[in-house]
Amino acid sequence: MNQIPPDRSTPPELHTFDPLSLKKARIDILPNGITIHTCADPNVEVCRIAVAIPGGDAETGRDAAMRVIAPALSEGTISHSGSRIAELLEDYGAWSGASLSTHHTVYSLSCLSRYFPELLPLTREIVLEPAFEEEAMKRLTERLATRNEIDRCRVEWRANDALRPAIYGPDSPLSISPTPDEIRAITPDQLRNIHFSRLNPSETHIFLSGGIKEEMLSLVADSFGSLTQDVAPAIRPLVFPTHETGERIHTSMPDSLQSALSISIPMVGRDNLDFVPLRIAVMALGGYFGSRLMLNIREEKGLTYGIGAALVGYKEKGFLSITTQTATEYVSEVEKEVLYEIERMKDPASYTPDELARLGLFIRSALASSLDTTFSRMDLIQSYILTGAPDGYFEQQDSVARSLSPDLLAEMAVKYFDTNLIFTSIAGKE
Repeated sequence: MNQIPPDRSTPPELHTFDPLSLKKARIDILPNGITIHTCADPNVEVCRIAVAIPGGDAETGRDAAMRVIAPALSEGTISHSGSRIAELLEDYGAWSGASLSTHHTVYSLSCLSRYFPELLPLTREIVLEPAFEEEAMKRLTERLATRNEIDRCRVEWRANDALRPAIYGPDSPLSISPTPDEIRAITPDQLRNIHFSRLNPSETHIFLSGGIKEEMLSLVADSFGSLTQDVAPAIRPLVFPTHETGERIHTSMPDSLQSALSISIPMVGRDNLDFVPLRIAVMALGGYFGSRLMLNIREEKGLTYGIGAALVGYKEKGFLSITTQTATEYVSEVEKEVLYEIERMKDPASYTPDELARLGLFIRSALASSLDTTFSRMDLIQSYILTGAPDGYFEQQDSVARSLSPDLLAEMAVKYFDTNLIFTSIAGKE
């Protein structure tokens, strides 16, 4: 039977979608204070558990041992060696990972739902009973120190490393950058003292997503409900300096083939009502492929392969971050064009209907895609909880994206894109 070829002469109609909302997770609070957040889908055969315990980047001490704990968790428990843990995960077709957020250390494990009862005790062991065995820690710290040595040879690492003390303050835990020798000097006792002194149930969150059934939730409650250690919360507010002027920093790397440029401007934090529209203004500047920085500096002038801008947000303060790499002879021109685009953002007449439409569709499409699965929904919920985002943060983003105007974006740029507070860090040849 002959098929009628599709009519490609008429483009299909474009349709948008209704206002978006993020369905809340189910919340259960155990008697010991642990909060369990659940996004379940009975039709999914895979599940994920993520356990967030207090203590993250903001609680890092001068020795930076806190940052070693996350990768150390899977290196062995009181009952299983690191190699045995790896074997068990492989046998069950499971995978795991650990990361550090601002105020939490997060260990996550994904597996087929039918294997969850077998792997839950191992997850509990990894989070609550890591061994920090001496030989395993020596191997880990050597691996991390070697990676640090390699990082220090990269221009982008050096530019960012020099910038952090200037914007966060030299004594801020966010500015700590241990040397390879300091990493090698971290001991198992340091890791044990830090880890077991922060297991505060009231600041611990468990995130369950995917094929989670009621009996699995009961297993989690039984497994983690025995954590009753009464310790002071590890979480404390970050303190940032007050900036009255910017700063320019150059790190000489005479053997580098390119130079890295890292620019920052202090801004408001997540608690400010302007944070969402400000974040969208930053996206217009450099947050996606069709942004002004990309269209000008990459597409039109060909000065760099890529350039991006983001609003790094903490509850207490935020920072515009612009990063790129370019040939040394183009650094001044790239910097000039960045400043040009920052100033142009302040002019309402500079925004075209096409730019606003593209930006709004980009934001809403990204938000919509995050609602596709229980895993992506939980990724958002977990991120919002651990960063302290206010209630309705998802819906506010969608609302602002649906009502973008030149006046709104220009207002955010005028209020917050203060070029007198620009911090510029360059690493590369003189």
